[in-house]
Amino acid sequence: MYNINMTNIALIGCSSLKQNRSCQAKDLYLGKIFVLSYRIAKKENLPIFILSAKYGLITENDIIAPYDLSLKDLNNQGKKEWSQKVITKMNLLGIYNTTKHYFCGQSYHKYLPSGIYRLKGKGIGYIISNLKKELEEKSENDSFFVWRS
Repeated sequence: MYNINMTNIALIGCSSLKQNRSCQAKDLYLGKIFVLSYRIAKKENLPIFILSAKYGLITENDIIAPYDLSLKDLNNQGKKEWSQKVITKMNLLGIYNTTKHYFCGQSYHKYLPSGIYRLKGKGIGYIISNLKKELEEKSENDSFFVWRS
């Protein structure tokens, strides 16, 4: 069970580009959208959960093996079953009633509870560009000046 005062979480979709060895989920996925989404969620201090096509809802620290599966490969019934498994895990972890920040495509969040959809735009290039811009803006806002007298 996670912190019951948790109000916002990040749900980041997995990527097809992966390490070729078992490791923590946060290190397994190498896709640009995953990496940028992860960095933004960290900057916003959002607890991070990953939506894995194979493993369902996992934490960033879960040790998992690489795999070759995408929700795009599943029919609607398969996506609904996968989503129900994720919802069951959300309830188990006590995160179902949080505000969900989805960093994933529609095939991952279509049958999940509503939330804030962070990947806007059409096309991977456009989405990556927007994520980079958002990360740069967050980095600029984090900077501070040291005044010397």
